[in-house]
Amino acid sequence: MALYVLIAEGYTDCALLEAILEKCMSFKKYDNINEMPELFRKLVGSYPNESGEMIRQDMPHFYHYENKSVVVKVAGGATKIASKVEEVLQALALCEEEEHFAGFLTFTDADNHSQEKIIKTLQENYALSEMQLCPEIDKVIFEQMEYNHSLYIYPSDGYGAVEKILLNMATEIYPELSVETLLLRQRLMGDSFIELRQTNWAKQEEQQEFYADKVQFGTIASALKPDRPVGFAIKDELVKQNILMQLEKVEEFAKLHKYLEQKIMQR
Repeated sequence: MALYVLIAEGYTDCALLEAILEKCMSFKKYDNINEMPELFRKLVGSYPNESGEMIRQDMPHFYHYENKSVVVKVAGGATKIASKVEEVLQALALCEEEEHFAGFLTFTDADNHSQEKIIKTLQENYALSEMQLCPEIDKVIFEQMEYNHSLYIYPSDGYGAVEKILLNMATEIYPELSVETLLLRQRLMGDSFIELRQTNWAKQEEQQEFYADKVQFGTIASALKPDRPVGFAIKDELVKQNILMQLEKVEEFAKLHKYLEQKIMQR
């Protein structure tokens, strides 16, 4: 059994990864904690935690397919990815499954930064946890041990966040809905809402564009699944078995799917 740990910035990112695992790669969720590998059982977490702190859990999701098992964990921001990696490695040290551990796949938004800056910041965060991130060889070093560690930055071309991929997918699948929500986005980005954007979104116009992606996709998700959080719209209405060939026309989606296939299925 090969064990993989996927860590992404937020719940929206995780929902897209989980949808690809389920709909495109035939992974199924574990039905019972007793069926899971020891490492995964240690990652379930508890609330409140052992110290009694009322800290919100990341609620990881656990999957399996043939001889592979995958857990998808939310970091809660790019700066917290390193601490999640450390958490997993600490748990791994308490298990007898190190030989089965296939490594980490981590995912982060480009936002308005260059890839070089993103990698440098991540390396600094890992160093604070006494780890050495080596993206040039796809490794992380912890307590003199090397572990597989791949980093995926999206969109792969240009600036933005995961919502940019999702908007492109929605444009392909729900073109009329995408056009109507684009009109709302354009109105919100107009002069009438300058104060709202600066107060509720961000001061910088460049950053406001990223939030506009989130607002537009959030509107689409609400229309597709009005009674559930965004993740349900992604997994139930955006990534569906009968439209997978259509989704593959979306370049960023196809790249992400291919990346997951290469890293997990072809090892």
